[in-house]
Amino acid sequence: MEKSLASNLEQLERGMHLYQDKGVNGRQFDAGEVGRLDILGTDSHNNIVVIELKTGKAELAVPFPRGVTGVTSSQDLNQLS
Repeated sequence: MEKSLASNLEQLERGMHLYQDKGVNGRQFDAGEVGRLDILGTDSHNNIVVIELKTGKAELAVPFPRGVTGVTSSQDLNQLS
């Protein structure tokens, strides 16, 4: 599921694509002490999008790990790792 979704993020939203920077992509992105993010992308306005895939029944509200909520640019992403 992750591979399929990451290869075509536009199926979720037009203009969304997988994060790419200096040979690093957004699939299983290492965000340092926050941990690994399943999929890290950007939307058509260049906003950061984090997608976490879960098995089983999901809760309606899942809090983001500390440090992820303030990510607004690739510079901020580099500070996470």
